[in-house]
Amino acid sequence: MIIQFDDIPPDGLRLVIDDLSWFPEEFDKKGSIKVDIELERQENNLVFLWGDIRATLVLQCDRCLEKFEFPLSGRFKVDFELVKNSETAVVADEHFCSASEMDTILLDRPEIDIDEVLAQQVRLSVPMKNVCSDNCKGICPQCGANLNIGDDACRCQAVSESPFKTLSKLMNS
Repeated sequence: MIIQFDDIPPDGLRLVIDDLSWFPEEFDKKGSIKVDIELERQENNLVFLWGDIRATLVLQCDRCLEKFEFPLSGRFKVDFELVKNSETAVVADEHFCSASEMDTILLDRPEIDIDEVLAQQVRLSVPMKNVCSDNCKGICPQCGANLNIGDDACRCQAVSESPFKTLSKLMNS
């Protein structure tokens, strides 16, 4: 969904997004997704976007490889500024960004791709390390059994000796 700057009335624009064509293909979801967006246009070619995404993602744990549900709930804000082509060239050169510029997306056309903004916010909300719980024990390095299931899950003989035990014997000799 593309929103033109001119389509945003002076009192702002509120949207409830029902179409899920924007949802990133790399993620599985469970249940419905609720998305609310507010757009506010300023006089100096600025548009402020506030949004709220609520969803449940199905992720794979990086330790035990089991699937788990990750509640995604967050509010976000994105600022857009329309710049002229000559200003874009200046920005493309080396430029020290102020704190306010760090949160601003520069546009060369007066339009906002809402689908791209929403997909980006989902990607940013997912942690870099997906862990089903803080207490996840992972999998056995020898047999690959899920150690969260219990002591009976791993049928191989656990390595109880330190791999440095041989070095310790050499040091004591």
